[in-house]
Amino acid sequence: MVDPLTAALGQKEALTCSAPSSEPIIVGAIIGALGRLILPGKQNISILVTIVIGIVASLVGGIILGLTAYKNDNGGIPWISLIVGAILAAIGITVYGRMSHSKA
Repeated sequence: MVDPLTAALGQKEALTCSAPSSEPIIVGAIIGALGRLILPGKQNISILVTIVIGIVASLVGGIILGLTAYKNDNGGIPWISLIVGAILAAIGITVYGRMSHSKA
């Protein structure tokens, strides 16, 4: 059975049309939280900044892993992607913290 979107637009266009997803925000929050947990001490940044840094870290980590031809062939939780994203988020949180403290 063909869904109405595919029938109306054709296969190629239907694949590119999708509703906005909350997945990047949720993954960004998780990656940002993991990045904060990696760092010792208290970080004086808001939850919103943590999520934004987590989203950016997740995207950069995905690009890096894409360039290395990494694939999650087992279909389970992409542990390597989460670990790389958390490390990048920790680096981003550290850089942001140093930049915001240098302005004060």
